[in-house]
Amino acid sequence: MVSLELKNVSLKRNGKWLLQSIDWQVNKQEHWVLYGLNGVGKTALLNMLCSYYFPTSGEMTVLGHVFGKEALGEKLRRKIGLISAGLEKKLHRDDNAFEIVLSGAFASIGLYETPTDEMREKAIDLLKAFGSFKYANRTYETLSQGEKQKKS
Repeated sequence: MVSLELKNVSLKRNGKWLLQSIDWQVNKQEHWVLYGLNGVGKTALLNMLCSYYFPTSGEMTVLGHVFGKEALGEKLRRKIGLISAGLEKKLHRDDNAFEIVLSGAFASIGLYETPTDEMREKAIDLLKAFGSFKYANRTYETLSQGEKQKKS
């Protein structure tokens, strides 16, 4: 099953081409890493995949959702886990690790809705899976850099 498919996708912002003619397919169960020099479009591509940006041209399908055919936004972001250096600057320093992980269920930074018991259990399971449950009640500002990256 295809999780992500880009066909001849290009992105232009503020009169500048950030991406041109990208063809890429990611299948279910595959893991990819984007790396490259500064300014080559890695962040622009990730922002596009999370529906913060929309392709200027080409066809893009993410998790079965076709860009341009339906409203995606938050619905899609709830299914995608994006971790970036920029995300850390947006986190609330007084939130604890459990709250940070739990906020991912809402595709938000911080909790603004009441989580279900199922969401809470999943957050606990994730903290345990990454060996971070012992930090669940520690505030973000008291975590080491490595511990912070595991939570964000």
